[in-house]
Amino acid sequence: MIFRNSFHFQTMKRILPSASVPQNIFENAFAFCASTCRAQRIDTSHDEHHMARVACMTERLNIASGREIGQDEKDVMILAAFTHDLCDHKYTDVATGLAHIETWLKSQPISDDQRHAVCRIISTMSYSKVKAYGYPTDLGKWRLAYHHTRIADLIDAYDIDRCYQYQSHKHPDMTEVDKWRAVIDLFEHRVLTQKDEFILPVAPYAADIVEPRHTVAQWGIGEFKKLV
Repeated sequence: MIFRNSFHFQTMKRILPSASVPQNIFENAFAFCASTCRAQRIDTSHDEHHMARVACMTERLNIASGREIGQDEKDVMILAAFTHDLCDHKYTDVATGLAHIETWLKSQPISDDQRHAVCRIISTMSYSKVKAYGYPTDLGKWRLAYHHTRIADLIDAYDIDRCYQYQSHKHPDMTEVDKWRAVIDLFEHRVLTQKDEFILPVAPYAADIVEPRHTVAQWGIGEFKKLV
C-alpha cells in the first residue's frame, strides 16, 4: 500500500513497538480514514494526515507519561485518533458518521470492549464537548486512552497554517484579511487557553511537548496581529 511508504507510517514504525503492534490495524485505519475523508470532502486541516499526526502523538504522550500502558489501550488510542474527525458535525451527520465508523470497527481484530471504547472516546473528546459537558465519568480503564487521544488532537491545533486552511475551506469567499482575523480570534479565545485549561491539569508530563508549541503559536499570532 502507498501508506507503507508514507512519512506517517514510517514514523509509527519507529515509535510503536513493532514486535507487538499489528501493523495491519494501522494500515487499515489509515486507508479507511483516507477513503472516508474523500467521501465526506474533509479538507486538509482535518484529513487523514492530521489524524495520523494525532495517532503518532498519542505514543509520544504514552512515553512521556512513564506509565505501563497495555497494547489494548494503545490500539484504542490509534483507532480513535484515525476516526475522531470522521464523525465531526462540521463535515457529516454525527450519528451517521459514528454508525459508519462502528461498522468498520467490527471488521477489525479488536474486542467489543475496545470497539465501544473507541466510539465513546471519539463522541466525547472534542474541545466543544469537553467545554460544554466536561470529561466523561464512565471511561473506566480507557480513561488514559481518552485523554491521550484528546490531548494529541489539541496539540495539533497549535499549527497556525492548519487553522488558516480550515478557514479557507469553511469561508472560501471571505477576504484574506478576514480569514486571518478569524484565525487570530480562534487562537486567542481557544488554542492559547487550552494548555492551562485542558492539557496540563490532566497530563503535566506533556509540558515538554506543549510549551514550545504554545510559545511559537503565541509569537506567530502576535506577528499576524501586526499585519491585519
